Amino acid sequence: MFVHNREVPRDNFVWNSVAQISENDLQDNSVISEYLPKLCCVVQSSRICKGVRLYNDQWARGLEENRGFVESECYVEAACFRDKNCPLLVTDTDICIPCKKLLNLLKCRSWRASHEKDKDVKKINIKYLTGEAAKERLRETQEEKRKLVKKLFKYRERLRAYIEKYTVPVSTELGTDIAKIFKENEDSMSPVQKLFWSEQLKSLATQKNPRQMRWNPFIIRLALHLQMLSNTAYEYVRLFIHLPSKRTLFDYSHFIDAKEGPQEFIMQDLSRKCMEECLNKHEKYFNLIFDEVDIRSGIVISKRTGDIVGYVKLSDVEEELVQLEAEISEKAEPRKQIAKKLLVYMATGITNSLIGIVGVFTTGGNFTAGQIYTRTWNVIYRLENLGMKVLCLTSDGASVNKKFFKMHFDADPTSKYIYKTKNIACGEDRPLFFITDPVHVLKSLRNNFSNSFSHKKTREMWKDSESLSWLVIENLFYLTKGQKYVDLKLTKSHIKLTSHSCMKVIYAAQVMSLSVARAISYYEEELKSKRLSVNQVKMFIQLVNNWFDCLNGSSDPKGKRIKENDNLLPYSDPNDARFTFLLENFLSFFDEWYRCVMERPGKFTKDRREKMFISMLTYESLHTTTHSFVSVIKFLLAEGAPEINARKLNQDKLEQFFGVLRMSFGGNRNPTTYEAVQKIIVSYQQGNAARPPSKGSTEASKDWEPEEAPLRKRPRKY
Repeated sequence: MFVHNREVPRDNFVWNSVAQISENDLQDNSVISEYLPKLCCVVQSSRICKGVRLYNDQWARGLEENRGFVESECYVEAACFRDKNCPLLVTDTDICIPCKKLLNLLKCRSWRASHEKDKDVKKINIKYLTGEAAKERLRETQEEKRKLVKKLFKYRERLRAYIEKYTVPVSTELGTDIAKIFKENEDSMSPVQKLFWSEQLKSLATQKNPRQMRWNPFIIRLALHLQMLSNTAYEYVRLFIHLPSKRTLFDYSHFIDAKEGPQEFIMQDLSRKCMEECLNKHEKYFNLIFDEVDIRSGIVISKRTGDIVGYVKLSDVEEELVQLEAEISEKAEPRKQIAKKLLVYMATGITNSLIGIVGVFTTGGNFTAGQIYTRTWNVIYRLENLGMKVLCLTSDGASVNKKFFKMHFDADPTSKYIYKTKNIACGEDRPLFFITDPVHVLKSLRNNFSNSFSHKKTREMWKDSESLSWLVIENLFYLTKGQKYVDLKLTKSHIKLTSHSCMKVIYAAQVMSLSVARAISYYEEELKSKRLSVNQVKMFIQLVNNWFDCLNGSSDPKGKRIKENDNLLPYSDPNDARFTFLLENFLSFFDEWYRCVMERPGKFTKDRREKMFISMLTYESLHTTTHSFVSVIKFLLAEGAPEINARKLNQDKLEQFFGVLRMSFGGNRNPTTYEAVQKIIVSYQQGNAARPPSKGSTEASKDWEPEEAPLRKRPRKY
């Protein structure tokens, strides 16, 4: 394939996007007829790299250095200079990465050439100086260093004399008491409390000139979070606690323009941190989480850019399809849709602590599988190009996400459902795994169970001649209501589910727990007297509880629960016994259950038999999630990871972020597009200082170490 009379390189994404064919297949017309439309579809959605059309005064030098080649005007609107590694075809951008780097190089050279006469030797980087000039620079640097050391010594002596002159003597008894108070309370203070107290003392010392105060980055993060929760409350707190001013915080919250789409700054910042902090191979892998969130419809004009924010932003291909559909149906010109939902992507390190929102996309209704496909791979390509390896995708159990998974090539034909595919964005033979959030799967299992002979009565669950009825849980609650059964935590909210309580993870986890299974055994005779079958219910609850513990892990590695339950321990052995339980014992139970229902004697319709089992969507989620989870853990252990916490592979972090986002708007539960994207930037600046709501659907980690890395700041204009 040629573009402008030049062959497209073999490492271009176009060749990786379609299955390759051998030379022998070129003689087979059926293979060619199937291969060419796929290839043409990929090429049609691509763009031709525009190359470098500026700084042509530097092209000659680039040609001499064999950095690229010049393309004449007969192929393009204007002549351009291309990098020798230019892929010619690109996606979602006008210029490829090699040509962009070449553009920056030519720009720097052109600027230096135009400012050659105004050069100041002291401002030139020492690596560009000749031998004599470098020696002269070294002598000047040594002289400046001596002067600074001398000045520092002089200021130190002045400070010592000042302290001796103005020190207020304290009685021995009072001094002893003060020292004792500080010493007794120092160990009881957390790192955050120590830092906060020291910053308060430092701020008091600079009251006469507040501009001298240089706040610790963690205090700025904390102040940003407090201000985001309530602007009025923040000003009220500042009346009796020293905190950064609103003007100071503005520079940290508006350092870049908030835009929909891939969040380039956050991606680049995560990439920089990954290069600096993640030195081991296994630390380069990330879990890409995505989910939808409702927003409030509204059009806003950005004050900084003048852009209209609030409409649905479609890709070029989607715009053409909408236009084509309008022309075929002979409808009027299609109107721009107003955004009603956001699709948010979050990248979290699996064996590192990096985390950030890397993509925000809008839609006028529910996202389709095709829209999720294009946006997901757009984000994956960008992350892979920046050196962050995407190993798995995690989402909730929505049917559209299942359709999205099924759009991919099945990398394991032996599996019943697609749980992994080839990562075509990485340029190497690496799998990409699909995970349905274990928390959502747990809630789906509980909801299926709750509708069995109760609530909506859409299920009549049955296995091995026994019914699995929710009435067992309801009767268990009434049997233990007046007794002090320590283990059981069932309340009215657990058994009479509403639209709100069915979303609470804690209610699902406490029903599908070992304490409930033990209580069923304890009250087995009483339950059987009410003509309720309990054996299969008890086994079902025990298996689901152990499965969830294996896949959910623990947020507190040193907590009491992890010491009492081995299923919560991090994974460090590729031959862990939990893998056998997950792939054989657990999945076999549901496979046997499905077979038992399908072979049950009697004249039952297909719909009636399906009611005897969990929903097929939940059954599929169990298979894909369990297989993907085990495969991801084994893959990372083979890459050298010492241990992996299962909590890293669920959706909790994104759910907690949504909680912070809603909490920041008070009574306004859903923000507009512009507000949501702006809050995403501010939330990233806050780091671990942002705490999710205590009444959210997930529980945040109790560990809170101050993050003191410097923050990006908006430059002041004077």
